[in-house]
Amino acid sequence: MVGKSISNFFFLSIGLVLLGLNSSCAQLSATNPTAREPTTPHLDAIFLGRCFDRNPKCDCTQLWRKFYNITAFKDATTITRDSYQSLFELSKSCWTGGFNKTLLYSGRSNLDISEELSKNCDKLCTAADILPGFALNRIQFCGSTHGQDFNYTSCPAGYFNKDENKWYNARHAFWEAAHLNFAKAATGHVKILVHAQNGVAYKRDSALARLQIPALDKTKVQGVEIFVIRNISIKPPEICGSGSIANLRDDLVKHFSESQVTCVDDPIEVRLYICEREPNSPECALSSSDKDAFDDAEFSIFEIVSAGISSFIFGTLVSLVVVIAVSRRRQEAQARKENRVASGIVPPSSSRDTSINSGDRLTDPLLLSESQFIDSDSDSDDDE
Repeated sequence: MVGKSISNFFFLSIGLVLLGLNSSCAQLSATNPTAREPTTPHLDAIFLGRCFDRNPKCDCTQLWRKFYNITAFKDATTITRDSYQSLFELSKSCWTGGFNKTLLYSGRSNLDISEELSKNCDKLCTAADILPGFALNRIQFCGSTHGQDFNYTSCPAGYFNKDENKWYNARHAFWEAAHLNFAKAATGHVKILVHAQNGVAYKRDSALARLQIPALDKTKVQGVEIFVIRNISIKPPEICGSGSIANLRDDLVKHFSESQVTCVDDPIEVRLYICEREPNSPECALSSSDKDAFDDAEFSIFEIVSAGISSFIFGTLVSLVVVIAVSRRRQEAQARKENRVASGIVPPSSSRDTSINSGDRLTDPLLLSESQFIDSDSDSDDDE
């Protein structure tokens, strides 16, 4: 009897311990910032401020009301990308272009690089650069059904429905709609940024594969260029034409011709950005050939600048000598004329007192020389 009681107590204790562990794990999961992050405070002020900053001509208040009506007081796990389609239709009047500079990417590991490359939408643009994506970039939100508009305690994780190919989660649903509409609007040449993180650069269950690539309009998109980036000082697990990147090319060729799809390993545009963050990495050092080319270019520039300065100084000196010589000759000629007038050789006249006419130039060898010199300079200036 005693042994049975001890056995029951033992199993009861084990059960309580396991229950406590499950409770602790549940609490940890509930406070995990990536899985259960609550709505960002002052959501309305952030949305409106960013919206007006992006496009002052946009009716940002109307956009906010549309977003609010879709999201607030709703169970976040009942919202899909279809719920936000009316918001993106309304926002098209606020779009400021950039669709001929479309940059698509796959995975959160590429988010920072993509945003840096598309800063201010100067050369490239992402879905986070157009409204309303710009207003909600890196912002968390979810509605509440417990008496308040948004849940400021925790947001449910939601779930992905494979049969419907869509997320049931307010934030995921919003960004699915953003990426889908952005891809539909793409024109010209599209760039796709992939990173072989954990050995796989492209996943066929990603939003890029599920939504964006099929949404590209082949009548408006002239070509697609794949940018394969890698970590500094680490051999890339995948390169153009291998592994999942070959799958990416195959998926693109379903919509475009093979000649329209190109791939670049470690593109210089991205390398420069990565090296800016890690300037001391050996991968960012100039190669010997690059250094020689740089030194040659630097020397050539020095030669050109030196030659230019020398020419300028020489030209200035020549001009100064000419001015001094001409001025001196004129002074000597004027002094000789005054001496001739004073000695009575040449009668004074009003015209001869004020200027030297052509007769003087023809009879005076010094003036003739000056005339030829001045005319020669004039011809030279005209030729230049």
